[in-house]
Amino acid sequence: MQQELFQPYRRLIEIQIEDQSHRVPDNNMVLRCFQYICLEDISCGRFCWNQECKTCMIGYELKSGEKKNTLSCQTMVSEGMKITKISKELRWALRSILPAAAENLS
Repeated sequence: MQQELFQPYRRLIEIQIEDQSHRVPDNNMVLRCFQYICLEDISCGRFCWNQECKTCMIGYELKSGEKKNTLSCQTMVSEGMKITKISKELRWALRSILPAAAENLS
């Protein structure tokens, strides 16, 4: 079942979520990659997956230095992506992998 959730991918790529490295499938949206890391918690989160609810907002930086704020359900993951801001809802769903003391809410 888990494979059906993700777009076909060739390999796992490395991204950073608040300075922690994680390997996630390429060719997938960031929210799906979060689900790859924390399957049950993201699946139970209050995300619409279609850009309407805005609860999956993130801030990120690319290898090129470009910084953006966007919805993780509409942003394709890329090698070396650094996720620096995480919405309150995402923070709750990713709580098992995020440092407890971190308060980087957007």
